[in-house]
Amino acid sequence: MNETGGLPRWVKLLGLAFLCLVALGGIAIVAFGIWIASFASSLTPVLTLAHLEENQARYDGVVAQAREMTLGQPDYVRFTGDWVNDVTGRSQRGNVCALRDDGGKLWVHIMVMNGHHGGLAGLVYSERETLSDHDLSVLLEGCGDGWESRGRLEGPWFAIMNFMY
Repeated sequence: MNETGGLPRWVKLLGLAFLCLVALGGIAIVAFGIWIASFASSLTPVLTLAHLEENQARYDGVVAQAREMTLGQPDYVRFTGDWVNDVTGRSQRGNVCALRDDGGKLWVHIMVMNGHHGGLAGLVYSERETLSDHDLSVLLEGCGDGWESRGRLEGPWFAIMNFMY
């Protein structure tokens, strides 16, 4: 204490410096959180119509292969597409899952991108004229948990995502 009864000036300055450090630390934590969130969202794979058009021949080849393999098969057929590096990671099941429904219409699920903890992305090809989100989710259950539709890309092609990986 000084003669006027207040704290010495150096104690006040030290307290003020401490408060500034705490405030800067809080700002740094918030900035780090924002950076992490933006980084994680950049890992999330997203399929677009441009991606489909760029790789159309590859995916049409997978559909042709699925069309042959599902003839006379009552259950899902799984295989690996023509990918140089298998996108399935540890899975031995392949990245393609195909089925013919009760009416004989072909349905093909292709896992295209593996963003690891950012999620998985894929495509669905369906010969059905109409395919509701409910119908699509029922078909996707046979190829693993967590897949959901991201909407129709073009014609028989749908984009799908899985964040449960």
